[in-house]
Amino acid sequence: MKTFRWPDRPGLTISPEHLESISADEYFATLKLDGWRLLVERHRAKFSYLSRENKPMPIRDEVRFPFEAFVNQHFQGDTILDCELTGNRRTGDAKAIVILDILMENGVAFYHAPALDRITAKDLPGSYLVPYAFGNLKGGWRKVWQDWQGFSSVKGNPPAEGIVFRRKDSRYIGSPVKAAENPGWIRCKWRSGSDGLAPTEIL
Repeated sequence: MKTFRWPDRPGLTISPEHLESISADEYFATLKLDGWRLLVERHRAKFSYLSRENKPMPIRDEVRFPFEAFVNQHFQGDTILDCELTGNRRTGDAKAIVILDILMENGVAFYHAPALDRITAKDLPGSYLVPYAFGNLKGGWRKVWQDWQGFSSVKGNPPAEGIVFRRKDSRYIGSPVKAAENPGWIRCKWRSGSDGLAPTEIL
């Protein structure tokens, strides 16, 4: 279970004029959260937390205990979750763990399954699952954005950094090096100068 590596970053970027070219038939969208990538493994009821470099990552009890209780309630057996430890990267203040992808449950691996099947494999409460949208991406994004604002205020999370569009049929990339070339992911950060989109441009 220690062999998993996860996408380092989406492979493409998008500018405002390309937003309309994203096909809702082919892609779904998730919020790009601010924080640290985290691989969470539960093996024989024991949890481990690994950084992007595959090294143990310390998690404060007030963040770790509620998340472990959530996983124990909603997942069975050996489980691997691709997550984000949300918080302010400049201050190092971690707030919560949010699930980005479900890679294994009860010892059954899902990382070769289509992306949309993985993220919808469990009917999870929204408090620990990254907000996502499919169907009418632009029209449906207002609710996703509003859901995140509510989640952010309750959990004390920082605002999202942007959007990641993921092909519904894309497979999980097992290497951070290869992940940068993943053709199934498109990254769109909120506007910084002339780069990316402003949040209001998608509402």
